[in-house]
Amino acid sequence: MPVDRATIAPTLRSAWGEWISQQQWDLFVTLTSEKQTHPEAMLKRFRYCMNIASDHCYGKNWLRRDKGL
Repeated sequence: MPVDRATIAPTLRSAWGEWISQQQWDLFVTLTSEKQTHPEAMLKRFRYCMNIASDHCYGKNWLRRDKGL
């Protein structure tokens, strides 16, 4: 049976919104790319950015001190 996207989209949006509203978030980020990118490549870019931010906030040895973002 084919899936009707017009019917699923509002249901999915509602379920996603309900789930998100139940979480306690300090920060919510949506990562996008200009081109189609493999998920592992995006994860690698995310980790790189988090390392740069943690270095800036906590210094170069933040991992050894068990702190970070």
